[in-house]
Amino acid sequence: ENGIIGKYHTRDFSHNLQQILNYTKVIGKHNINVMLGHEYYQRRQYLLYGSTANMFSPDNDELAGAVIDKQGATSYVTTYNNEGYFGRAQYDYDGKYFASASYRRDASSRFHPSHRWCNFWSVGAAWIVNKENFMSGTHSWLDMLKVKASIGSQGNDKIGNYMWLETINPTGQQVIIDGKIYYIPTRSSEVDENLHWEVMEGYDVGIEGKFFKNRLSVDLGYYTKKTSDLLAYVAPSVSIGAGYAITNAGAIRNSGFEFILSWQDQVGDFSYGVSVNGSTLKNRVLELGNNNSDIITGDKHRTSVGHPVGSFYGYVQNGIFQNQAEIDAYTEKYNVAWQIRPGDIRYTDLDRNNRIDDKDRKFIGSPLPTFMYGINLNFGWKGLDLSVDFNGVSGNKILNAKYLPGFTQFNFYQAQTKRWHGEGTSNKMPILDNTREVNRLISTNMIEDGSYCRIRNIQIGYTFPKQLTSWMHISKLRVYINAQNPLTIRSNTGFTPEIGGGILDGGVDYGTTYPLPSTYTAGISLNF
Repeated sequence: ENGIIGKYHTRDFSHNLQQILNYTKVIGKHNINVMLGHEYYQRRQYLLYGSTANMFSPDNDELAGAVIDKQGATSYVTTYNNEGYFGRAQYDYDGKYFASASYRRDASSRFHPSHRWCNFWSVGAAWIVNKENFMSGTHSWLDMLKVKASIGSQGNDKIGNYMWLETINPTGQQVIIDGKIYYIPTRSSEVDENLHWEVMEGYDVGIEGKFFKNRLSVDLGYYTKKTSDLLAYVAPSVSIGAGYAITNAGAIRNSGFEFILSWQDQVGDFSYGVSVNGSTLKNRVLELGNNNSDIITGDKHRTSVGHPVGSFYGYVQNGIFQNQAEIDAYTEKYNVAWQIRPGDIRYTDLDRNNRIDDKDRKFIGSPLPTFMYGINLNFGWKGLDLSVDFNGVSGNKILNAKYLPGFTQFNFYQAQTKRWHGEGTSNKMPILDNTREVNRLISTNMIEDGSYCRIRNIQIGYTFPKQLTSWMHISKLRVYINAQNPLTIRSNTGFTPEIGGGILDGGVDYGTTYPLPSTYTAGISLNF
């Protein structure tokens, strides 16, 4: 079978229809706005595919060019519909007191017909404190002070289409009878006909202020959000013999503080500004389906009530066995189910039963950061300007799985040059020996700090005085040099600290995540 060719033909259509009615009324110091609306969205995708083999010539790319007619073809259509009715009312009195309320009822074709509709709402209020008479003595230093709060809910249907429909795999399992292979149809995946909207409910409170002729800005807040009926892939029972299914798996809570601080000022020809923003995150699983049973995702992650979602789960390393004497002392005290040799990882007996087994595993880190931040610095002097942007995270862990495919003796990662290769050479990295499965168990040996601080962008520029450019009829001439992602400060050994993944299985570095490139550019900006 040589000369295989396949052809795709796809079409993608989407349309969004909205009808919105607005009503505004001003009665003295009372301002009222009411909005009602309806929205319908549809996306339809068509695919047609054909293939054939045994092509006669590489110059012929048509399906009919095969010497022997051996063809395959398929086609399908997928449709996603979303419809919603919504309304919002806003009110303010004298520009000091604000209130708003909204309600919407949405339907999604991604759920069973009996569970497609769901209701969402929100209520918010704000108070401009500095406009009160009792604040009249603060006008010299206080420009604005606002207290705000909101509470509400919103939905999520970001899953695949037709996930509530049961499908059959015609060649799911095979059996051999009298030397012949027979296929037994099985369900492609376990489906939940009660699949419905994931709902996030939460509230936030905050305070905003501007001070000293708007040079200082402060925005502080606290939030808490509870996500119920979490949409997640969960392993079905073994007896099903099918793949993973999506279901409403439980509830999680995210809470934390947020802040934005900025200062902008100018002294003569010199201007400068500093802006810092950040947020903390505390993630906890509140409940899970199936009587709060843990969700075990592969051999690296576990989601359990009271812990962050999708946490790493494994053994705790307690050094490296350096010699046979250490091994003899260890095995005399502990019952170990595997052979131990010098250079192997020593694991901790967490339950103190003098036996090393699965019960000695624990939660060893979370891929979710507990703090995220950004910094902006900008300076200007006459025509010269400079801006620098930073961002970073801390508190998260990365599971380095690059070593798992095999402890090869050649072409290994640079970090493995620090491996154990004799007594006293390492108490962290085990021997490079792909026959020792004990060193491939998920443990703290593979956990790395995922924190980083990155310079996202640096730009320096110069704008020429108009006196030098006006004769060329140029209103503005600026030259600049820009560096994007020039520096990342981190401690993990992978190509990048920004490792993705799903909500239940994130933060695993397989060595396949492409790092952000550093880009350097120079340019000229002209305005006529």
